[in-house]
Amino acid sequence: MPIIDIIIITVLSISMIIGFVRGFVKEIISLFTLLFAIWASSYFGATMGNYFDPWIDSSEIRIWSGRVFIFVLILFSGSILGWLFSKLIRLVMLGGIDRLVGSLFGVIRGLLFIGLFVIMSQYSGFDNDVWWTESKLLPHFEKLADWIRVIAPKGFEFIISDDLIEKIPEKLPMDL
Repeated sequence: MPIIDIIIITVLSISMIIGFVRGFVKEIISLFTLLFAIWASSYFGATMGNYFDPWIDSSEIRIWSGRVFIFVLILFSGSILGWLFSKLIRLVMLGGIDRLVGSLFGVIRGLLFIGLFVIMSQYSGFDNDVWWTESKLLPHFEKLADWIRVIAPKGFEFIISDDLIEKIPEKLPMDL
């Protein structure tokens, strides 16, 4: 079995185990907290950075300090919220369902991570390497990468060149 296939199976397994251990509620709160932290730190980072004016001379460092401060603050708050909700779920005896759905969420997260890896590897030209062509699993994830490109083409315009954007299929491939 090629090493890349072993890595893919390992990533999926680890992601599933993490989802099981943490549970769905904690996983979903973590995901939304991360997305909110990214948005809020980029939107409010400059304003927060102004509060660091007495201590930091560089405006660029002030802005980034504000972004990091907001990002960490929101992640910390979200982790406390996730912990509280997870304890509440276990208190009402729904812990098993929470963990089962969490493991499913973990598998989906792992699939998404591998799909994004495939997109970035194709963009970098690794899809012609020997380790890629010998893989038994990567052809399936190439189809997943096509799905991701169709579902979220606007989000990938900044990392995919114009000639690759033209190759993105109009419809989802149905032969997964």
